[in-house]
Amino acid sequence: MNYIICGSAPGFGGVPKLMEYLNDRLDHSKYVMVYPKIFNFKNRYLRWIVNKISKQIFFSLKLIGIKNKNIILMHHQSIGIRLTKYLIENNKNVDFYVMDNSFFCIKSYNYIEGQNKECLGCIGGKFDNAFKNNCKAYPVKYEIRYNLAFLRYLRKKYKKINFFTLSDSNASLLKKHFGEDVCVKVVYLLTNDILSFQQNLKLPKKNVKHYDIVFHANDLEAKGFIYMQELAKELDQYTIFIPTSK
Repeated sequence: MNYIICGSAPGFGGVPKLMEYLNDRLDHSKYVMVYPKIFNFKNRYLRWIVNKISKQIFFSLKLIGIKNKNIILMHHQSIGIRLTKYLIENNKNVDFYVMDNSFFCIKSYNYIEGQNKECLGCIGGKFDNAFKNNCKAYPVKYEIRYNLAFLRYLRKKYKKINFFTLSDSNASLLKKHFGEDVCVKVVYLLTNDILSFQQNLKLPKKNVKHYDIVFHANDLEAKGFIYMQELAKELDQYTIFIPTSK
């Protein structure tokens, strides 16, 4: 039996959407999906309290009971650093699904605000750069020393882990960080939304607005929001759509 473990339940957003896709399509006689149960009470305070208890107590207890299994870890930040280490130590085969660059960057997106370029300062274990740049952990706000201790732990244990990543460039970063002997395979992301769109693709109506380029990401500087605006100024021969809530 294989255990897919994630701290985010199926639902809205990147990781939850992937969990939704897997939950709908996996052979549940071979795979067990382990994630916190979500309660949707109308009272938001009650909902927050019950979901907090569900994750911190019941989800944690469930994970502690998983030993000597084949496990797939997804989005370790939401699982929790302590529990992720426990699962790596106590299971025989560990697959680690890399959703971002949090395997070397505590900010996950390896970007320093205002620099308009990627930051590779911590690649190879040069974690002092995280202190020099005053980096803060994201999306879960772990204390910096605690988070960096986990990244050092990964560098010691990487030979026990099979990494799966979303792109060739991510695979290249894994090799630069851990070494050429790291076990890494490139896989891809698919969700029910994308699959449904592909299966029901129809030609748009004539009055639908067309764009040459669409920026598909949150309006965060770390995801290229500012860069895309600057690029759009240089590509005035193209029509570009940049959705934002700002």
